[in-house]
Amino acid sequence: MSQFKIFIIEDDPFYGELLKYHLSLNPDYEITLYNSAKQCLDNLYKNPAVICMDFGLPDMTGDKLLSSIKSINNSIPVVVISGQDKISVAVNLVKAGASDYIIKDDNTKELLWNAILKVRENAALRQEVEVLKDQLEQKFSFEKSSVKVQPLRKRLPLLKKPPKQTSTYPLPVKRVLVKKL
Repeated sequence: MSQFKIFIIEDDPFYGELLKYHLSLNPDYEITLYNSAKQCLDNLYKNPAVICMDFGLPDMTGDKLLSSIKSINNSIPVVVISGQDKISVAVNLVKAGASDYIIKDDNTKELLWNAILKVRENAALRQEVEVLKDQLEQKFSFEKSSVKVQPLRKRLPLLKKPPKQTSTYPLPVKRVLVKKL
């Protein structure tokens, strides 16, 4: 199995090493620690599986870094770890695409561990869905069918769209009286 690449962006060297050590207890994780947003952005080509970033970095705020990461690769999950405990900041970051928001406290290590597990589980489920989609496409491919394909292909886009409704009112229902025999 290949290594699960994790980027940690933390400007506090001690706290960054603490998070790195805690996550490195899982031998499947390959953790890289950066102390600035620029270092992270310069290394996105390494395609990390998840990015864990501090909100208050010296060279860029967390919301700007999140936006930059998402503009480069929208599929990378980002976990924000911050001493910032304002609810509005957390909500805005999650709305902007952060997969999780963790406030720095005594439980941060465990919360981060669980957030990474959740990201891995979601990635595995997405990969499974893609495999199943490919299998379905191969199994029910028109190319392998003995049916004439061209007339069906012309109608296929119509099947994907719901039919236009001319009226939003329900059709009248006739009531029928049934006599008992």
